[in-house]
Amino acid sequence: MVRRIKPVVRILEINTRVSRIRREALVGSKPLFQLGDQWFPPVDIFEKEDDIVVEAEMPGIQAEELTVSVLSSRLEIRGVKKDIRSPGWASFLRLEREYGPFRRSIPLPAAVNPDKVKGCLKNGILTIVLKKSARRKKELERRP
Repeated sequence: MVRRIKPVVRILEINTRVSRIRREALVGSKPLFQLGDQWFPPVDIFEKEDDIVVEAEMPGIQAEELTVSVLSSRLEIRGVKKDIRSPGWASFLRLEREYGPFRRSIPLPAAVNPDKVKGCLKNGILTIVLKKSARRKKELERRP
């Protein structure tokens, strides 16, 4: 009997397996290396003419629970996502959301002015705008 392989379905299965392996390596129950009890919020980083913008998913976190700092050429975001469930109130069938402390240290692609950092937390998305230093702007202007 010939078994027909559907390439799209196969690719999705492989992608799911790879994603699961990555997740387990970073925050799974059997980590490849010790990371503690931390989780890592996903981020998007993009560069504009004068700014570097970092957007991080922070569902269920209040602005008062976050600490953002610029350390030389790194941005650090720290905080705690509180677990609002009380023990024993339900029997869980699936638990996928992350809770507890987190710390995300992000290398910046350019020098920034640490005195001109702005942040906003809206609808569970933390947006941080970092102004590039004058030196970085000059480097970009010289590019052909």
